[in-house]
This record gives sequence, C-alpha cells and structure tokens, in this order.
Amino acid sequence: MSFSVKPGAKWILGNSLARGFYRVNYNRQNWDKIIELLHNSHTTFHEVDRMKIMDDLTAVSQVVETVPITLALEASKYLKKEESLYSLTGSLTSLSRIIGKLSVLDEYTDSINLYFLDMLIPVVERIGLEPKEDDSFAVGMFRGEILVEAAQHGHQPASTTQRSSTGTTLRTTNP
Repeated sequence: MSFSVKPGAKWILGNSLARGFYRVNYNRQNWDKIIELLHNSHTTFHEVDRMKIMDDLTAVSQVVETVPITLALEASKYLKKEESLYSLTGSLTSLSRIIGKLSVLDEYTDSINLYFLDMLIPVVERIGLEPKEDDSFAVGMFRGEILVEAAQHGHQPASTTQRSSTGTTLRTTNP
C-alpha cells in the first residue's frame, strides 16, 4: 500500500475511525509522536481513534520486536484523563492482553495493581460509585465495567460498591 503525506507532517494515523478491519503499526518515531499527543492533547484524535490506537499498540507490542510492551503501557498513562468511556473501556480491554501475560508472574502483581489504580482512581472519582439521575446511558452502562476493573486491582470502595449492588463478592487480587 502506498500513500502520500503532506510535507512537514509530524505524524500520520492509519485506519482512521477504524474503517478497515486490520492492524496498524508505525515506526518508533511516529508511535512516539502519537503517544506525545495522547499525553498532551488526546482529544486531537477522535474517541474511536484513541481506542484503536491503544488496541493496535497493545496488539503489535506482543508480536513485533521493535514495539515493546512498555510503549503500550506508557501510552496508556493518558487514560486517567480520558473522558470517553468508549475509549476508556475499549483501551482497558486491549490492555488486558498485556496484563494477562504479566499477571502470571507473581512478582508483577503489586506493580500491575498500582499501575491500574493510578489510571482508574481519577476515572472512578469522575463517574462516581453510584448512579446519578443525570447519568447518560453510556455512563450507566460503562460504570459497572470500570468499577469491576478497579475492584479487581484492589480499589476497596469500588469493590464494596460492587458487592452491595450484586450481592456477591468479587475476586480481587488484594482481598
């Protein structure tokens, strides 16, 4: 496939709005520029593109030697500022591929939990533990997913909220 890039362009984004069913990988310089934008001005990208960037990055980091898993983890640090629950939950699902591989090593469990809590606590504080009358449909739908994820990584208030709303005890890594 070939395409032209405007002179002076600092980065490119392939498969915008995920119109095609394929993965996109970039050279390290382009990944670094995209990650810089995610950290400094993530709304430069559409919410679908933000989710797709994280999805592609986590996927290729598992199969392409030049794209380390640490690059995907570095990119995901922006998620604590993410307002789009679509982008956030999609990105968390993508990150679970990496976390699943790391979590089999007990030595990483505490670090993984701290990493996720650092990302999720600001989100939980924004959306709240309990439903509100003025919640949008999306907030209501995604709140449960986010609270389950937070609880699984040791967020006690989310764990308590989930137990009281479901009447069951969730399995957490920090009981």
